[in-house]
Amino acid sequence: MYQPNTFDLSRLRERASQFENQLKRHKEGVTTPEEFRPLRLQNGLYIQRHAPMLRIAIAYGMLNTRQLKSLAQITTKYDRGYGHLTTRQNMQLNWIKVDDVPKALKELAEVGLHGIQSSGNCLRNITSDALAGICKGEIVDPRPYAEILRQWSTFHPELSFLPRKFKVAFTGAVEDRALIQVHDLAFEAIAPEPEVRFRVRAGGGLGRTPVLGPVIHDSLHWTDITRYTHALMRLYNRLGRRDNLTKARIKILIRSVGTDEFKKLLDEEFTDVKQNFKQLDLSDLDRVKNQFLEEREIVKKVSNSGKINQGVIEKTIDSVDFINWKNRCVINHKFPGLSIVKVPVKERSSPWRRHRRGNVIVVRDC
Repeated sequence: MYQPNTFDLSRLRERASQFENQLKRHKEGVTTPEEFRPLRLQNGLYIQRHAPMLRIAIAYGMLNTRQLKSLAQITTKYDRGYGHLTTRQNMQLNWIKVDDVPKALKELAEVGLHGIQSSGNCLRNITSDALAGICKGEIVDPRPYAEILRQWSTFHPELSFLPRKFKVAFTGAVEDRALIQVHDLAFEAIAPEPEVRFRVRAGGGLGRTPVLGPVIHDSLHWTDITRYTHALMRLYNRLGRRDNLTKARIKILIRSVGTDEFKKLLDEEFTDVKQNFKQLDLSDLDRVKNQFLEEREIVKKVSNSGKINQGVIEKTIDSVDFINWKNRCVINHKFPGLSIVKVPVKERSSPWRRHRRGNVIVVRDC
């Protein structure tokens, strides 16, 4: 998975310190609640009826050991010892105190986590297939492309005050585990490396007006994912409604003007963007790919660890409970000799905190 570099971490530290100062100014009465609202939302902080809520973005649903351990410590230190994982690959702390939010954000920044653009009318946390990079039969690993778009969109001034929230997803598999048809914008890989291409959908969504997003580009080359997104966001910023929140999503815009007319307007905007903004190239992709921990290193580490207790496996292999669990929770990995294992994060009768540290130990020891 992606390993944050020193530049990534320094920007997150700066943002956490910036929010600490913004909160201080608000408590001193320098800013009104209305002026403070977009500032807190840009950092994932909601003020709700019973208690504040902090939403932490988990980029395309991937956590490493340090990040998982940090989340465990923060939920224990600043919340009630558990967090809520959302369907769009975020974590929410529902009982954190407002004064503790800057402290939590600073600790999260040290491991590359944050609440930036996880709330409010902006381009939200970019999600992907939960099995991206490890499932068999994948056309392409979508994570590097999702990371490129994440880096481009984070802190982008045009994407912080959209007509309404905007959700983006990537998938590189034939099976749609990322639910791309119900996202505002989605990229579906249709051609493998080195000439990766995406089928692009827009205007999907659930809520009071469920819509399956139509295809707006049949075959977009990967080098144009930022420019095409830029063109679409400019069009949405200009034409999206701001007078009625219930009709401000891009799905309503596309429905009102018609898919064909929207595609025509988008093509015109894309032509203009291509003349003024740089296309991605292999150096951009290589830079991001070099920050991903190569899965084959994990394979080598596991094969050399010698920590698999074969005796335990032999004792349980014929158990009905074990067979039922295996059929439900174990999936073939793309690397021979490995398996994908689903680990429930919460049991009905016991808090997550009693289990999550065990999950960290399992990940670390592997």
